[in-house]
Amino acid sequence: MRRWVELLLLVALAALPLHRPLVHEAPNVSAADLVAGVALAAYLLIERLPPAAWLRLGVLVITLTPAVIVATDRRRALAQLLGLAYVMLIFAAAMSLGERRRRDALRAFVVGAAVACALGFVFCQRYPWMALPRPVGPTESPAMLSMIALAGLFALRALGAWRPLAILFWAILVAAQSRILLCAIVGVAVEAWPRRRVIASMAIAGALALFVLSLVWRLVPVSSTAPFVDRHPTPYRVCHQVAWRAFADHPLTGVGLRGFHAAWPRYVDEPMATAAFSPMVPSPRDPHGTLQGYLAEAGLPALLLLGFLAWDVWRRRGSPGYFVALVLASCTLDLLTERSSWALLGLISAGYHWPNEESTKR
Repeated sequence: MRRWVELLLLVALAALPLHRPLVHEAPNVSAADLVAGVALAAYLLIERLPPAAWLRLGVLVITLTPAVIVATDRRRALAQLLGLAYVMLIFAAAMSLGERRRRDALRAFVVGAAVACALGFVFCQRYPWMALPRPVGPTESPAMLSMIALAGLFALRALGAWRPLAILFWAILVAAQSRILLCAIVGVAVEAWPRRRVIASMAIAGALALFVLSLVWRLVPVSSTAPFVDRHPTPYRVCHQVAWRAFADHPLTGVGLRGFHAAWPRYVDEPMATAAFSPMVPSPRDPHGTLQGYLAEAGLPALLLLGFLAWDVWRRRGSPGYFVALVLASCTLDLLTERSSWALLGLISAGYHWPNEESTKR
């Protein structure tokens, strides 16, 4: 029985990168999540996860429950909390599976990521302010596909095989015209730093400078004439400003999970938002940042949650470069909902335990 359940979980790991939402307005649930949910439930029935996995769930529930209670739409807020619990269980199950079948799990993950990225060159989106179309593939946005490419890149490094596939992942990172490319450069340079300190240091400094600037101004290629970039305020700058203002007004509980969109009109700088989102109407559904987003929606308890998760992952890090890349990526998206990222964190963390922590390896 265990063999078949593990096989089902391997299939789920391969399917995770294929996560275009089933219904756009519903919580971000895809067909791949249905496969992963069944596999996860079956795995939990036969496998005893370590206490640390349940500790993570406990901290998650305790810190975010107040934000569910104060939310204007408690049903959606509760759905968000359950979704985050699901992601934490994926992390724990991937780590548990990785202790016994790490290479098989990494292979399955790389295959799924490669398929998703290959489809990115088939299914694209054209944004009004960008000259070139951006790959989307079987996901909801170019940024999400970039996160899958980032995960695939570091999964290859952990696997130590199939290196030519790195070309595909780098191609998606470039074609997506996303900040995640800069995160990947920093992550790879961090791992290369002990061997090539000068080149790695230059790459880290340059990528970090561009990353910070890109959060303030909309530095994207839009014209063949000088200055070649659009220097309007970036939408991220507006979203983060709104999030900080919401947190300042509600520091203890935030505005409630999934409450950012409703709070937007009270805190937005309309002229800046109009310039930043032009030619679209400024109406984002989330804060586009992990720290800012959860402080705005859940208040100070979220800081405890994020600090605990960062410490937990750092203690188990199998790849410091991937950890650093994810910290940077968290400035532009909700990292806690990234199923593929947390699945890979579990796989590359397999075998890294706290002192006196019981392993699930049999």
